[in-house]
Amino acid sequence: MKLIRKIKATPDGMVIYCPESYTTIRLNKAEARKMFKVKKFPADASPEVVHLEISDTCNMDCPYCYVKNKVGKELDTNTWKKIITELESSGVFQVTFGGGEPTMRKDLYQLAVHAKKLGLTLCMTSNGMNIPDMSPLILNKFDQINISWHGNYAIVATALEKLQKSEVRRGINFCLSKQYEKDIPRIIALAEQYDAEILYLTYKAIAKDWKNQIMPSEVMKIAKKTEKQGVKVAVDGATCNVCLASKRFCDIDSQGNVMVCSFIRKPVGNLLEKQFKEIWSSRQKVTSCPYVKQK
Repeated sequence: MKLIRKIKATPDGMVIYCPESYTTIRLNKAEARKMFKVKKFPADASPEVVHLEISDTCNMDCPYCYVKNKVGKELDTNTWKKIITELESSGVFQVTFGGGEPTMRKDLYQLAVHAKKLGLTLCMTSNGMNIPDMSPLILNKFDQINISWHGNYAIVATALEKLQKSEVRRGINFCLSKQYEKDIPRIIALAEQYDAEILYLTYKAIAKDWKNQIMPSEVMKIAKKTEKQGVKVAVDGATCNVCLASKRFCDIDSQGNVMVCSFIRKPVGNLLEKQFKEIWSSRQKVTSCPYVKQK
């Protein structure tokens, strides 16, 4: 079987992505010149991962959700397909369905099939409430599904159990705040029981509740300690003190607005009016997260 690789040059060198193993290798300019004879590097590059808010609706009402006060109708099936096709042709490696709650879209299967046919890595973030009632036919279209922790053990456990039985790679999105710090042992127990990855996320104080935030350095310490226990662990850019907004990541909301970050709700363009490459090339660059205190 031939190993599939996706390669693109970047301002810093080169990125090599293997969809089968979900492995990303980054080469600096010197390495790219030596290994691939690259002579010129672009001034800009498309994001590697794009989060798609395919749904506005949700069956939960979390006070810290970044999707609030939405107006207008969600994009229809054909429009989302066109956007996903455009993202793939622009050099995007992975799309993640989110919302709102993505499982509330009736065309979820159609959108998933379309993304997979294009060769994109497809993931989904869900609150888990609808997962137990979903067909494995739909769930198996996703390369990984992460269940967000909102304090309800039963919902997360039931969703992870369904994903495990359906043989879908699974994870837990754990936004580590002081509110949920006490839940660390339960999260680790869930990960061990259902062979799930824990994605530790530094809490973003979009509600200006800075007292609820745990410093990224402390989140990283907890993540490393968890990994030593034999649990699969991942962290977000904020935990690494690196803002990935406008660089390797961007967000597209349910009306086609492009944002450099899910939390910075300032559109830099709309895909119903302009092409993605045009919007992306003219975006403002972000260097730090306005919702995370580093010290």
